[in-house]
Amino acid sequence: MKINKISKSHKWNRYPAFYNLNVMYNEVHPTCDVSPVNRELGEDYFIDSYYGRVYDASYYSNVAIYGKSENMNYYINSIDLDIVDEFRVPFRKVPVFSVSNIEQVHSVIEKVKLENEGYEILLRGQNKPYFIDREPEEQELFYGECGIKEPSFMPSHLRHNFDEVFLESMWHSQVSMLFNDVGYQYQSELSQQELQLYIKDTNYIRHTHLVTPFSLGIAQHYGMPSVGLDLTDNLVVANWFASNHMNIGDDGLTTTTKVDSSSHITSMIYIFRCPKNTVFDYKVVKPKVFPNSRPDAQNAWFGHVGWGEATNQLGGYLVCAFKLTESYLDNLPEGLEEVLFPKVEDDPILQFFMRKKNNPHYEGYAKKALKNIYHL
Repeated sequence: MKINKISKSHKWNRYPAFYNLNVMYNEVHPTCDVSPVNRELGEDYFIDSYYGRVYDASYYSNVAIYGKSENMNYYINSIDLDIVDEFRVPFRKVPVFSVSNIEQVHSVIEKVKLENEGYEILLRGQNKPYFIDREPEEQELFYGECGIKEPSFMPSHLRHNFDEVFLESMWHSQVSMLFNDVGYQYQSELSQQELQLYIKDTNYIRHTHLVTPFSLGIAQHYGMPSVGLDLTDNLVVANWFASNHMNIGDDGLTTTTKVDSSSHITSMIYIFRCPKNTVFDYKVVKPKVFPNSRPDAQNAWFGHVGWGEATNQLGGYLVCAFKLTESYLDNLPEGLEEVLFPKVEDDPILQFFMRKKNNPHYEGYAKKALKNIYHL
């Protein structure tokens, strides 16, 4: 159950932005039948803590707040591809297209970009979809029916039961040490002018708001729990994650295997239409003089989209999904893991984290977080 009931005097209501609550209360889909709403039920609120949506108690009836599928059009139309399934997120019925070649996906991406110039259009590949397990009562309340498929894009800190505030503090401390270590090792390769720029830029980042997006991105890409998800603007990268399994050992050593295209195929690629203030490009937030590493190889973007009372926030940005067919998977290139995951000896950031992971002085949640660091 992800419905939280609060009074109007609750701190969440006084400081909604601090808790990642949507400030537009009682927002409903145009097809929502509000006739059952009883305005005399009281003044308390309930919150859908997957999306930070707030409603007063009078809406707590089966009114399909987010819209009923049979009364809605697909969120993206005029696409000449077979629709093989549908997902539901607030106010959207999201089509799942079947695709047999990369050009089909490219054409949809370009269409979405053209129609949404004020947003960042980003991708995510997964070898299988994950779904939110709502109680039937919640599905009826928000979607007017049971059995809908609501995709889950939960960040890793929720899956591993970490506290958000602790993690942010840990990222900041690790990044500060990372800048010192990399600078010391990197100085022999830099000219005096480049070294001065490195020092100036890293000092600026660690003492401004940029330290949070940079540290979030670093944490996410090397396996530490975070409050966001990794995205990309590169279809080649999304294809790889959709078509490969990653098997992470207890020591962090990871092997990859390509999905079997002849068996039951669950590989998916998702397109997200993201507000510019919720995602950021690693190339933009990293220091101007900095060694290339795993996030560079993966054209990394990061979504700060799974915190507070909106743990599945990224799901609200979903435009469409693609189910990859056998022919699509069979035509993807192989061996890209060597490019996307630079080896330890070629990645100074990974070297830093491996030293921290093996440091016996860490304990408790810090040790638990560092244990998640992985390498190929």
